[in-house]
Amino acid sequence: MSTAGEINQLISRRTSLLASLGRAENFLAEFDSQRDQIQLHVRLERLEKLWDDLESTQDQLEEIETTDEGRKMQEKIRANFEPRLFIIKANLASKLSSLVTDARPPQPTYTNSTLSGIKLPTITLPEFDGDYMQWLTFHDTFLALIHSNSEVPPIQKFHYLKAAVKGEAALSIESIAISSANYELAWQTLKDRYANEYLLKKRHLQALFDIQGIKRETAATLHGLVDEFDRHVKTLHQLGEPTNAWSTILEHLLCTRLPDDSLKAWEDHASKTDNPDYESLIVFLQRRTRVLESISVNHNTASTSFNTSGQSTRKLPHLRLSSYTSTTDSNNQCPACDQPHPLIRCPKFYRFSATERQQLVMSKRLCHNCLRRDHIARNCSSNFNCKH
Repeated sequence: MSTAGEINQLISRRTSLLASLGRAENFLAEFDSQRDQIQLHVRLERLEKLWDDLESTQDQLEEIETTDEGRKMQEKIRANFEPRLFIIKANLASKLSSLVTDARPPQPTYTNSTLSGIKLPTITLPEFDGDYMQWLTFHDTFLALIHSNSEVPPIQKFHYLKAAVKGEAALSIESIAISSANYELAWQTLKDRYANEYLLKKRHLQALFDIQGIKRETAATLHGLVDEFDRHVKTLHQLGEPTNAWSTILEHLLCTRLPDDSLKAWEDHASKTDNPDYESLIVFLQRRTRVLESISVNHNTASTSFNTSGQSTRKLPHLRLSSYTSTTDSNNQCPACDQPHPLIRCPKFYRFSATERQQLVMSKRLCHNCLRRDHIARNCSSNFNCKH
């Protein structure tokens, strides 16, 4: 068992190392390319030593700790300095790479007058937590922005990869030491784990059969159904499946998910068409969604009257204040991930525990029955009733 003196010595050592970390951050914040570029190599080498010492000291303190409260405090300290180390090292490597690039002969540049004065938005690296359904998006984006970028050194690519993967995916490369030589190994490890076309095909095919039908027809529910169904079909086609030959099967499968009104309208339309197929069904449903949106706008307009002075006299529904939410929020925007789909079809929401789901519903003031805004459960007009 370590003595109090040894523990205090370790804490003092860690404090000194964290102070060095702070000085490295100050160096980057005040970096002058003309004055400080000569220090970059040395700073990067010193950072490697600082990283090893800080990790070693923190490991010892965590092994010594015996109480739950103490362990949580140590985990919090580690969670604070680890991201700082990654950021500092990535920035130092980036500045070093920029200096090498600047030393090359200037290359001719071409500008497009139509883009003059326009600042393009920064592309944010995607995150991947091991969800097979998101692998293709993550793979293609990371490949284009980082992996295939010859201007980014391997060690920096490795740091970007470490920062982008979370959860189960992060665990798969956790044991690989960060180094230039190991970057390709880490990237290949992820590909071997998740770039399994056979498994990806099965998961997307299963997702097609698992899509729930809708009973209450609105523009939002119909739009969400069509988008989700067609997304899986297009992904399967991208994976090499002959989805063009599945037209009859896909048309029938999607029809079984449609609400009665849409299904009747489609069957009436199909009876007047020589060869109704899946593509024509998608076009029909997209057109029907636009019609429903127009009807919704017309209803909202009709509910607003104007007095003789031209001012709106629209009456808002009489709701309890506790259940009122701003009508500027779009029902199409998911409260869990901010993507354009209803909460009931959110993959992220499905992965929440029951407690996390309840907390989200309460914090966003959603209906506990249909998970939508603008009303509470007792005023819910949905035909669905939660069975769980």
